[in-house]
Amino acid sequence: ALVLDEEASKWFTTSGDRARGYNRVDLGRLVSPAGLAAEIPRKAGVTPPLLKFSTPDDAALSRWMGAHRGGWLSAELAGERLFPAVDIDVHSAYPAFAALLGWWRLKLAAQLRRQDKTEELRALCAEVAAGDVSAFFDRRTWRHFDFTICEVVCDGEPWPVEAPDESYPQGHSGVRPVRCPVPFPFTWPDVVNAALLSGRVPHIVSATRLVPVGRQPGLRDRYPLYDGLVLGIDDDPAVALVRLRDKAKDRGDVRLAAQLRVVVNTLCYGNPVRLDLGYRQEGRRRVVTETAAEWTSPPIAVTVTAASRLALGLAEKLLDPSGIIVASRDTDGLLLRCTPDQWSTLDRVLARFDALDPFGTGQPFWKVQREQEGRPLHGLVIGVKRYVLATLDDTGDLLEVVEATEHALGGSVVDPPRMAGHDAEGHRRWTRAVAVVAVRREIARSRGTSLVVPLWPWEDAAEPPFPSIGRVQAATLETL
Repeated sequence: ALVLDEEASKWFTTSGDRARGYNRVDLGRLVSPAGLAAEIPRKAGVTPPLLKFSTPDDAALSRWMGAHRGGWLSAELAGERLFPAVDIDVHSAYPAFAALLGWWRLKLAAQLRRQDKTEELRALCAEVAAGDVSAFFDRRTWRHFDFTICEVVCDGEPWPVEAPDESYPQGHSGVRPVRCPVPFPFTWPDVVNAALLSGRVPHIVSATRLVPVGRQPGLRDRYPLYDGLVLGIDDDPAVALVRLRDKAKDRGDVRLAAQLRVVVNTLCYGNPVRLDLGYRQEGRRRVVTETAAEWTSPPIAVTVTAASRLALGLAEKLLDPSGIIVASRDTDGLLLRCTPDQWSTLDRVLARFDALDPFGTGQPFWKVQREQEGRPLHGLVIGVKRYVLATLDDTGDLLEVVEATEHALGGSVVDPPRMAGHDAEGHRRWTRAVAVVAVRREIARSRGTSLVVPLWPWEDAAEPPFPSIGRVQAATLETL
């Protein structure tokens, strides 16, 4: 309780406030990231978009929600053997793209008006289809189209769609060829990405941009954000929170860094896309309903996710001529098959994106993970959002599992008997052990042999089913 009280005192206060015990955020606001993130525009005096904007109207908002897709997921090298790997992802992707697009400017506007961008977007797609992507390394391009929704007739180009998947009851979002004779709504980054991947200009029926007009009344010129940081009304709070998070990571404050990561993503994506589930009775039927929340703003959330997909498409297109292959995709990151002699090419391509840096901290736009303690990483793709990164010793045997993704494993797949819960590092007790087996099995296959593993539960065995190799495995197998 004391820790929570201390944390509450740092939000939305100045040092003077804290000395006097004033303006402490209600502890109830710390229950969820959504509640805490909602306080930020409220403290700035912003009126929720659905209360002050008549444009877009309800019908247009439905089209915006129809254009919403999740992260781009794929697993091109699933089932293949170990490969030299590099893992890249955009630094603080959702706040980065929100800032590039000018989401805060949209929030502060008094009203929005429509602007036709059809011909300009067709011209941009023609450049992209011809192989010229230079416009996307100029921040002005992102602001020029910012929140533009399009009506498109799909004719076989790759588009983001929900795909059935046996491992995911709700399916998962991928990019696949689509044909449909009637127009569908997509945001402009998805239209550009379709032109990029197909090499032709999609059939764009219309492209309509939302243009911020004026400033709403009642905005505060300055307001406190966190621990004495005071923002001007024109300062993007998402950018400020990312800078705070980077400083927390630099000084080793893991707890604060994790908190700020969730809060900032909720601020510029989670709350803007929020629809609360409800029910209503229609005779004997109980009908599911969805109700927009206070800070719901579909144009912001929908375009932010589309911008992430465009970034992945741009990176893949630029890396393809060098022979660097995408092994899997996950929302804002790529797992690449990339040998050490291709690292310089990779660095050169990714450095082009640094011109887009919205945070002004000098950090690269893409975070790159390719070695551990001087040893190159090797990757193994098991499925969508499921992969392993590991290092090998000089004989080619497993040295250490550096990363083992757990999405749709722990939490969706039932834990083995007596192996529920997490280890000291926060991982599910069994998923990292499974990763060790998967890597060692692939090593054995590459040598023409097979790996025999006892049945679950492994903790009943007198000896672990495989050697305790590396410090991460030693800790995990000790638990087993």
